[in-house]
Amino acid sequence: MVILGSIASLYLLNYVFLAAVSCVKRQRLAGAAVEDWPHVSIHVPVYNERYVVGRLLDALAELDYPSEKLQVDVVDDSTDDTTTIVSEAIRRNSGTSIEFLHIRRGGRWGFKAGALQEALKASRGEFIAVFDSDFVPPRDFLRGVIPYLLSDERIAAVQVRWEHLNRESSFLTQGQALSLDLHFEVEQRARSAASFFLNFNGTAGVWRRRCIEEAGGWRPFLAEDLELSLRAQLRGWRIVYIPEPACPGELPPQMEAAKRHQYRWAYGAIEAAKAHLASILRSSLGWGVKLQAFLHLTRHIPQLLFLVILMLTPLAVLLGLPSGSVFLSASWALMSAVLVSATLGVRRLKELPQLTLFTTSMTLNNSLAVIEALLGRKIPFHRTPKFGEGEWRGKRYILPLDFHSYFEVALGAALVATAFFATFKALYGYVVYTSIAGISLMYAGLLSIYHAPKSEYSGLTARGKVLRVMILLMLALAIFL
Repeated sequence: MVILGSIASLYLLNYVFLAAVSCVKRQRLAGAAVEDWPHVSIHVPVYNERYVVGRLLDALAELDYPSEKLQVDVVDDSTDDTTTIVSEAIRRNSGTSIEFLHIRRGGRWGFKAGALQEALKASRGEFIAVFDSDFVPPRDFLRGVIPYLLSDERIAAVQVRWEHLNRESSFLTQGQALSLDLHFEVEQRARSAASFFLNFNGTAGVWRRRCIEEAGGWRPFLAEDLELSLRAQLRGWRIVYIPEPACPGELPPQMEAAKRHQYRWAYGAIEAAKAHLASILRSSLGWGVKLQAFLHLTRHIPQLLFLVILMLTPLAVLLGLPSGSVFLSASWALMSAVLVSATLGVRRLKELPQLTLFTTSMTLNNSLAVIEALLGRKIPFHRTPKFGEGEWRGKRYILPLDFHSYFEVALGAALVATAFFATFKALYGYVVYTSIAGISLMYAGLLSIYHAPKSEYSGLTARGKVLRVMILLMLALAIFL
């Protein structure tokens, strides 16, 4: 446990380092003056997005950019009425000079990467903007981004900051929002300013077409955005981050959908690391760039280490083992969270409970993703469902309950019991992190159960659902005790 905690602490220390860099180092980057705006193709990969895709296409039609130099390529693999909605949105905006292409493939080969590669074949733009269906770019998006690409021929892509359309809709979306805010304003800002490797985030950014083609195009990786980013930067291209103009998107309001989002990112990072980390370490890049690339690509491994620590903790408490080293690691985690949150402003510290609960609740989910990726098990690209405005319950696309949610509840209950037992035995070093982890895992599991569609419980009343969870909790406590 000491070794595992020490390794995890190294990643936390690096996060503190990035937070410091984001505060003190400023990116020396200025956009070029533009007289003749270049042709831009906007790629929109779509699969069953009936609630949001029309909103995006309407926003693209309103972009403040020479319309004769805009092309919107919608690659639509949908199997529902999304296709009709796309056609209607294109017809509704046909009065502009923007060229809209509605591309239908015969299958979903390559998933999102395959769709983007298909769009590339039909594009005529010098630059390629990419938007997921749930994003709503501001009118000045392209005028704010293109000058940076024109300022330096070696800039491959510009990634902008995400904002969140439904940040305040629930405790879950608040936690996700702050987690993403930290990613952009700490990690992406620091890596861009210090010329470390950073990744395109899959949406709300613009690529130089020549770079995509030179790097070999989009490949069918689960994190196709990260994988292409690595290939481009290994070839000497730069990717930069700018905080403005920001682009708002929708956060998953369902816990299972949020888990799916995180699972894909964790799996995709390890998959990309297996494919490219050796090449990065053998390259002529500086040691600092190599170290940051290693830590970036393996950043989900500490969650697996933390899960192992959590599963060993009940035994350590029963044996009465000293808790000082584990307490130190937990203190590092809390200190890092406070310090990093402080980089976004003191007012954001009040959101620390949401951040802590959300990030810790993903421990089991992301650990399973890391294990699957390390074992080389191929998993399909599962779209994260988005529901647009209004109440999402009762709409299509709600995900079924994953059985791992029951294990989250059981493990969480066992950890809470461990915290009580550690208090009774005066092993206080275990209490704080075990309590937080236990409550967070129970939160993930119980919220997944609560959000599950009614068909999951055909014939079960609300009392039946509660009874099932109570039996599970009692079994977990019985096993522990």
